[in-house]
Amino acid sequence: MEKALKLYQSFNEDQKINIIKHIIIDTISSVFGILDGFSTLSGGNLDFEVKINEISTENELQDTFPEIVEEKNSN
Repeated sequence: MEKALKLYQSFNEDQKINIIKHIIIDTISSVFGILDGFSTLSGGNLDFEVKINEISTENELQDTFPEIVEEKNSN
């Protein structure tokens, strides 16, 4: 942990913001993988469905999220 903190402190402000953005994106993608059913939680088998505006997101959250991020970054 100490080495990671030293590495982070060696970055300039733009690099720090960029690293934090990537961590957030990776974390959200992992959560969406769980919601989509592609990843599982340790010791658990959850059965649920995520809907947005009454439309099922069946197996689409993790695939769609990076596309949205890429589109936003290109604008």
